[in-house]
Amino acid sequence: MMKFLWNSNRKCNNILKHLQDIHTIFDKLQQDQKITDIEIMMLLTYDQSVTFVKQKYGLVSGSYFMDASFTQTNPNIKKTSEGLEIHHIKEYQARGLSNPKYAKHHPFEYQKGINLVYCNLLEHFLLHLKICDYSKNPLHPEVGKKGAEIIFHRLAKIFFDNPFEYQKNKRISAQKIYYQKSDFWKCFYLYQSLKVYL
Repeated sequence: MMKFLWNSNRKCNNILKHLQDIHTIFDKLQQDQKITDIEIMMLLTYDQSVTFVKQKYGLVSGSYFMDASFTQTNPNIKKTSEGLEIHHIKEYQARGLSNPKYAKHHPFEYQKGINLVYCNLLEHFLLHLKICDYSKNPLHPEVGKKGAEIIFHRLAKIFFDNPFEYQKNKRISAQKIYYQKSDFWKCFYLYQSLKVYL
């Protein structure tokens, strides 16, 4: 019983911290203070967040995989040299769309540029949290959770370990967000409040 109460109390504290973060963002807006892109995205739905990063980074000009065999990713659409990743917009419907093992069970349409968006690692994490928070697919509540967990572990290495030990493409991705630690904590409290960790 004590363990249940302790876990419930911890969950409530995480939810309160997340709500305090949202309140702080609204205060900044009322005072005409600059807010970060992550703070903007925290106030948006999943669809609005997707539109936001599309406008920020532009459209993806090709499919994620070269063809419907799902054997080779398309190197022509990658922007790792800019510290950007690709998020599958349809991951609110199906998990693991960047993994051939899972992708081949879904329409190739999910891999086309119209269903992809560029984002940095922290934005990618927040998009997966939005999938969990604004689940559009109540029959598959686990969609978004595994992606959020995987990205969280990558972020934890960046913010708690030495990100500059990574190979070049991951190092660039880490450097792009390294000084956004306060944004990381805001996402972390949302992550904890959603209890998406397994």
